[in-house]
Amino acid sequence: MTQTNFRTIQGTTGWGTTFGDHPIALWQPQVQTNDASFGVRTNQFGFNINWASGMVIVVEASTKSSPPWAPPPTAAAASRAPP
Repeated sequence: MTQTNFRTIQGTTGWGTTFGDHPIALWQPQVQTNDASFGVRTNQFGFNINWASGMVIVVEASTKSSPPWAPPPTAAAASRAPP
């Protein structure tokens, strides 16, 4: 029998912990660590985030390991449908 996964997005209401006999989990953004964009290059660090189309993700950075955090000045976002 195939396992079915159900996901909900944070902030949605009316969902319990299961749908029928199937568990429901929170769908959270994931940094793609196995693609060509991930890693350190000359004066930059790159990565892609996989999440729900049309949703907003805020990425912040700091030159220190503590705040203040701020959006990187060269941040760019692209919209792709999840796989």
